[in-house]
Amino acid sequence: MASETLIEIKDVNFAYGRRPVLTGINMTIPRRKVVALMGISGSGKTTLLRLIGGVMKPTSGEVWVDGKCTGALDQ
Repeated sequence: MASETLIEIKDVNFAYGRRPVLTGINMTIPRRKVVALMGISGSGKTTLLRLIGGVMKPTSGEVWVDGKCTGALDQ
């Protein structure tokens, strides 16, 4: 049986060079739920989606999708 958690973000930090964009992000998104990311332009919404999708890797912390750490996935 699959876990009820689809996405888990654990203490994620991300910076573009020396400019921090995401700091200390923790989030659990259950299966079969609709979630909206809202914020002003430049607040890190697209960066967070890229981290979840495994397109980018966090500076620190872990992103898990369906029980797999995105940092361990091949690009």
